Amino acid sequence: YATEIASRITSELKKGTDISTTTQLREVIESALQFIPANERKEAVKKSCQRSFQALRIDVNSEFEVLHEFLEKLPNVLA
Repeated sequence: YATEIASRITSELKKGTDISTTTQLREVIESALQFIPANERKEAVKKSCQRSFQALRIDVNSEFEVLHEFLEKLPNVLA
């Protein structure tokens, strides 16, 4: 549901909504997923939140850049 979540976040930010806490982000994600049937929504929101928070952590910690540097150095270390 990345497209739906990203669209809702963008829309909320354009309206001036403050999204500075995990609770606020969870509420935005939950509102973006209102189209999901009620009996499936709770699990979908939970998993979407987990993935969103993971993506933020990966970006904030520059994890892809660190992994790329490691992989570049790996052949020399193994040699």
